[in-house]
Amino acid sequence: LPKPLHVGRGGQTGVTAAELAARGFTGGKDALDPPWGFFQTFGHGEGYDPARIIPLLGKPHTIVSPGVSIKPYPCGVLGHPTMDAMRRLATKHDVKPEQIAAIRVRAGSNILNPLRYPIATNELEAKFCPAFMVSAIALRRKAGIHEFNDEFVQSAPVQALMRKVERILDPAIEAKGFEKIRCTVEVDLIDGRKLVEHADERYRGGPDLPFTRDELYEKWSDCASLVLPPRAIDEAFELVDGLERLADVTTLVRALTAPATKH
Repeated sequence: LPKPLHVGRGGQTGVTAAELAARGFTGGKDALDPPWGFFQTFGHGEGYDPARIIPLLGKPHTIVSPGVSIKPYPCGVLGHPTMDAMRRLATKHDVKPEQIAAIRVRAGSNILNPLRYPIATNELEAKFCPAFMVSAIALRRKAGIHEFNDEFVQSAPVQALMRKVERILDPAIEAKGFEKIRCTVEVDLIDGRKLVEHADERYRGGPDLPFTRDELYEKWSDCASLVLPPRAIDEAFELVDGLERLADVTTLVRALTAPATKH
């Protein structure tokens, strides 16, 4: 099933649980405990060791260490460093789509096997298609909510550029192992130049390379633009940025529920 459904169902379940609890709905008090509880069931019959689990709870909370990761793009995470490399290359050399003769994405099997679509025919395939990922960046210098849709994926410029992209299993990258997301983007221009950009092995948006404030706003505003007017987008961003100083959370709720403008 598509990953967006997973997240939606998780949110739905959380809201349902909260509303049931508010209405006095209860369950068994031994849901975690043997002989029929969570630990016994998911411990494959071998149970669990409370002495090992309890002292580790919240020490630390993973939201603190190593910290959160925010996806730069709404697609398969294994393609994100490739997209960043393509974006740096296109920006650094001011590459226009019409200048591109060929693009090569060199990577290991840990990237190329899961990102398995040579050419994307719809939005879901595009999420796992390196050719679309670099083509979107080349055409728009970004790849967000407004790029990952059937209309853009199926458009003539995207379909034409994807057919200039080659996925290459690189033995040197493969030999380095699979603990990092490694890749190289090569672009041949029609004037004969060959441009090369290596991916940063630190995942942008992760604990080792967290978003800058501008990058965070770019991601937030792109997503929020589907449901919020511009003023509310900016207001909500500022309120969340100073959440610990917010006197009343309903101020944020009002910003987040502002009616969207009609397109």
